[in-house]
Amino acid sequence: DHTPIAAGTYQYRALYAGSATYTASESPVVSVTFSPLPPSSATNITLSALPTSLRIQQTLNLTGVLREVTGGKGIQDAIITIQYSRNGGKWSPLAIETTGVNGTYSDTHTPTMTGTYHYRALYGGNATYASCESPSVSVTVSSLAPAPATTLTIKATPASPSRNESYTISGILTDSSTGKGV
Repeated sequence: DHTPIAAGTYQYRALYAGSATYTASESPVVSVTFSPLPPSSATNITLSALPTSLRIQQTLNLTGVLREVTGGKGIQDAIITIQYSRNGGKWSPLAIETTGVNGTYSDTHTPTMTGTYHYRALYGGNATYASCESPSVSVTVSSLAPAPATTLTIKATPASPSRNESYTISGILTDSSTGKGV
């Protein structure tokens, strides 16, 4: 097997060195001409992330489209790789998605650490379409919101019971900022 990497005419000949039983021999030359491959259609891929600011354990939505540059037609059934990088570190795989009818794809991510996350989408290309990479998008992930302050009351009814008299202890837990019960 030989797969040329450039167009042109290649000539091949087979040689047999011989053995104690058989004499050496040589085949005639065969020429094979390879045509240049047609150029791949240029592609463009987009990626967006919403929201761009979130807290740990919240879910981020990633969406994008793979299109032909000429004409803008969406490319269906293409394999897209989504990667992320946290705080400028190395790129790590997040997901592999297949584009839909209009070249669209989507995924979600729920970060578990704070920091600045960068996301990008990659398309490896094929015989028809050239490879491409989206610009990266940034998302800021902060720590969990502090728990709201609460107020707790307690009372006894009656406040001064007689000996052997029943009494009730009760209370109310409220959100300090809204006054609503929790």
